[in-house]
Amino acid sequence: MTESLEHKILWTDDKISRLWNYYSRSRIASDLYFSKAYGGFVLQRSQLPASASLRVLDFGCGPGHIWDHIQRFGKKWRYTGLDFSADSVMALQTRGASEPGFEGAVHAANLPSHLQSASFDAVLLLEVIEHLTDDQLHSTIAEIKRLLRPGGRLVVSTPHAEDLERETQYCPECGAVFHRWQHMRSWTEDSLQSVMAKHDLVHERTWIGHWGDHWWYGWLFNRAARYWLRRRIDPHMLATFSRPA
Repeated sequence: MTESLEHKILWTDDKISRLWNYYSRSRIASDLYFSKAYGGFVLQRSQLPASASLRVLDFGCGPGHIWDHIQRFGKKWRYTGLDFSADSVMALQTRGASEPGFEGAVHAANLPSHLQSASFDAVLLLEVIEHLTDDQLHSTIAEIKRLLRPGGRLVVSTPHAEDLERETQYCPECGAVFHRWQHMRSWTEDSLQSVMAKHDLVHERTWIGHWGDHWWYGWLFNRAARYWLRRRIDPHMLATFSRPA
């Protein structure tokens, strides 16, 4: 009987929204958000000009942890968050409402959004692209291209060559089998560049490695793991693309 209940979850917009609404309210899950832990390092490696007056869109912002890093890194930047989770948008709007440089958080029920075309100098797509279905993937990239001004830059971070089964979980109540963080696909440098090229976004650079290398103990641990496993493990990828001028 139990075995007959086991099934891979079929992700719908409603299920995805419910999951991320829950994570946005969870104190423990909040501490595990990628942007909270590594957002500062992402901004440094993005090579976006910290001293410039940029309009920046955080696409898939969640509760907006990258905003905390932007306040220290890009003090002249003007920040907007966009997410499909109403609870996440509400949390970010509450935190940033009175802060200089904060231009609001937008709840997008569907795409395209109501944001003005060619209105952003940079779009951050941080730990988002691995969550997207096929339909969502192409509509998301098309929307980002629409929102970028000519010459504007897209910054993408995602796990590199992720083994999706490592984070698979099973619900003993309903039998659903699912990735803990709702990852739908695994990305490599080639596959990411190929998708972006279909939308005429030009590849600039890609970094692949460990975010943990920024701390000495992370660097030591990662090198020790590489030595004992006898193979290179690079779990993170950061790539930048531009919209042709």
